[in-house]
Amino acid sequence: MASVYSGAGEGRYGTVTVRGQVEFGLQYNYKAGALEIQIKQCKDLAPVDAKRNRSDPYVKVYLLPDKSKSGKRKTKVKKHTLNPVFDECLKFHISLNGLETRTLWLTVWHSDMFGRNDFLGEVMMALENKVFDDPTPKWYNLQERVCF
Repeated sequence: MASVYSGAGEGRYGTVTVRGQVEFGLQYNYKAGALEIQIKQCKDLAPVDAKRNRSDPYVKVYLLPDKSKSGKRKTKVKKHTLNPVFDECLKFHISLNGLETRTLWLTVWHSDMFGRNDFLGEVMMALENKVFDDPTPKWYNLQERVCF
């Protein structure tokens, strides 16, 4: 039995007002048996460093209910920007049937080298009955943390 990774959901919440959007697309790769999440970019993120009007954002994704360390995917950190461009593909090897019971949990964080990371927003998306026929990235508003 895998233990729950302590990093799932940890960090500082409520220190920064959530605002902004994230652009991503979903596609199921039947050949590879994998869900591919194309993380394009974010815009209008909240600044953690209000004086310099900037953050060091990255995106983290889980397929709930799996919150294990091995179930986490992350983009690289983009330094000193409120409008980061990632252009990264995060992959989860899982059957199409396995996605029926999963929820995509995409969070945006500010990377703090000296302490806990700051929560910048999230998107929750149930994958039950999701049709993966259009991989075109779409914009989603970042939301305050949902307790689950």
